[in-house]
Parts: sequence; structure tokens; C-alpha cells
Amino acid sequence: MGKALAQLGARREEATVEILQSPRPALLGLGRREAVVRVTVKEVEPPAVVQPDQRVEPERRLPQGLEAAAAEVVEQLTRHMGLDVTVTAHGQETGHVSVEVAGKDVSAVIGRHGQTLDAIELLSALVLGNRYGQRVFLTVDAEGYREKRARTLRGIARKAADRAVRERKPVFLEPMSARERRIVHLALRDDGRVTTSSVGEGDDRRVVVHPSEWRRDARPPGAPEDVDEDDDA
Repeated sequence: MGKALAQLGARREEATVEILQSPRPALLGLGRREAVVRVTVKEVEPPAVVQPDQRVEPERRLPQGLEAAAAEVVEQLTRHMGLDVTVTAHGQETGHVSVEVAGKDVSAVIGRHGQTLDAIELLSALVLGNRYGQRVFLTVDAEGYREKRARTLRGIARKAADRAVRERKPVFLEPMSARERRIVHLALRDDGRVTTSSVGEGDDRRVVVHPSEWRRDARPPGAPEDVDEDDDA
């Protein structure tokens, strides 16, 4: 049980322990059976993962020891993934903690379009939220990947807007996470030539860039019917 709690980064009172198999002592050196338990972190209100461009109340302060705890949790996660990286954390006056990962295995930390990085960030925020009993404002980055990806997405958004205006029809982008869809929406928010919305569900949700004069009743063949304004915009 101690090993399971260490892997989850949780204390005993923060976890639920279920005995799946009771131990049995060996008889004449035979038939010994180890105990099997299931350890799960107790559910609390999910902590918010706040993007750097979102404002946090000035009066918010970092809980004592949060920087070190954030670095420890991310380091444990990457170590259990078998990755050779270094982890540092820095607190900000806004109450936000930025965790930076670097090292030879950093590409594995990032994953495709940052999906592994997003997962590490979410899991870390959940563990820290359980540990401190409050929302944790956390960003996990790897050698500046977040900003590099944001610049790429803004470039994709501009090209999609140009194409939508040129061809006078909607342009459907590849599926993206909510974080990435928000970047695209914000990139084109002040472009009067186009509007943006999102379609699809779950992992298939994507941004659609519409020319401003495009009519919703003039969808091209095969276009999804559920073109709605995205709450990420």
C-alpha cells in the first residue's frame, strides 16, 4: 500500500484502500499468498488548470511548499514513465505555478501535439489538488513547447482564414484539444473577414473557420450539421 500511495503522491487519509485478496502465510514453505489491495485517491472538486493568459485574482497566494510539491509530483510521474528528465518549478505572485521539464527524453514528455504533456499537467493538478484541498493553478511545459505550438497554431489559423475568404467556404481544421481550439479562436477573434466555431465530439472536436458572408444554410456537401459556437472561443 505504501508503494501505491507513493506513486499516487497521496497521503493515507487522502486515499481509499480496498482489500482484494487477504494474505495467507506459507505452510511448510508452500502456498504463501501476498495481499492484493486497490488504492484510489478520494475524489474532490476537480482543480482548475488555468492557462497563462487567464487572469487570476491578485490576492491569491501560493500555498506553502506548492512549488516543491509540484516539481516532486511531475518528477515522480516522468520517472514512472521511465523518462530521463529534470524538473523545476517556479511560483508567481498571481498564485500560478509553472513547471518546466527538460532533458534527453523531453520529446516523449511532449507527445503528439502535446497530448502527453497535457496529461501530465492534468494528473499533477489532480494530485496536488487532493493534497492541498484547493484549486491548483498549474502549467507544465517542456523546453518552451507551449509557446512554439501556440505560434504554429496561430499560423495555421491565419492560413485557414485566408483560404476560407479566397474559396468562400468554411475550412475545417484537424481535431484539437480545448486548449488548442481556444488559441485558434483567439487568433482570429479580431479578423473581420471570418468567424470561428467548433464541431464534433470528444477527440474529434475541431475548429471551423467561416468566411463572414458564408450562410449557415449553404453548407458544402458532407459538412457536419452541428456547427455551433464553441464555448472555448
